[in-house]
Amino acid sequence: MINLTEQEFHLIETFVRKNYGINLEKKSALVQARLSLYIERKGYSSFQEYYSKIVSDPTGPECQHMIDKISTNHTFFFREPASFDHMRNVVVPALIRGGVKDIKVWSAAASTGQEIYTIAMLLDDMLSLHQDVTFHITGSDINQEVLNTARDAVYPDDELKHIPSIFHARYCNRNGDGTFAISPKLKKNVSLFKKNLALPFGVMSRYHMVFCRNVMIYFKNDTKQQMTSELHRVIYPGGFLYVGCTETVDSTKRLFQYVKTSVFARLDGAEAAVSNAGR
Repeated sequence: MINLTEQEFHLIETFVRKNYGINLEKKSALVQARLSLYIERKGYSSFQEYYSKIVSDPTGPECQHMIDKISTNHTFFFREPASFDHMRNVVVPALIRGGVKDIKVWSAAASTGQEIYTIAMLLDDMLSLHQDVTFHITGSDINQEVLNTARDAVYPDDELKHIPSIFHARYCNRNGDGTFAISPKLKKNVSLFKKNLALPFGVMSRYHMVFCRNVMIYFKNDTKQQMTSELHRVIYPGGFLYVGCTETVDSTKRLFQYVKTSVFARLDGAEAAVSNAGR
């Protein structure tokens, strides 16, 4: 196994933080564990040589592979259900009452797709009583490998234990090989793209709800501040931001208002009815 020196770790940590916003401080052991065997197998003599290759081609496959390996992508269906309960019990009914005909949701750190398809199951189920209302979910992640999994939408049968049994026959097609596939009915309402949340978002659609859960804990404060401003920009007035249950949003900027654990309402000077309904 190729060892990672303190100097080499500093180079990689600085590169990743400046270009991707990911905080690897005090995570030298993680970097070595996830990359050492790979760089040895690829014929690099040291982490220094590997680092030199990455910085010489920062948009190339080696850099993408590194980000794929060091980014954390633990997720499962219906994880942290309080967010979904708020969406189902508060936001969607308010949007329907307000005459919204196309509900738009962004899963900003979609990982392997379980969050996306959880949202899709709930929305499809709710809107079966409102045939004139449609929905679309956009999913993004910095990790191309997990996006490919989300696009395929095939998961081990063991993950069915997280999904309510009433949704199994409706949305989960068993393949007979120990896996199941998400139904095409849900997949047609989903689009995916690669996104680095640490960079300015640029031109984007706007959304009624954004799920950006268990992401900010990996970023330093300056990156969190920038990301919060960008999230505010792409959420409709009166919309909601969902974060992880251990995360919070800085309220001093008056961009979002705390509603309950993991739920923040977008502020825009004169708060819309949907925000008021969420309190």
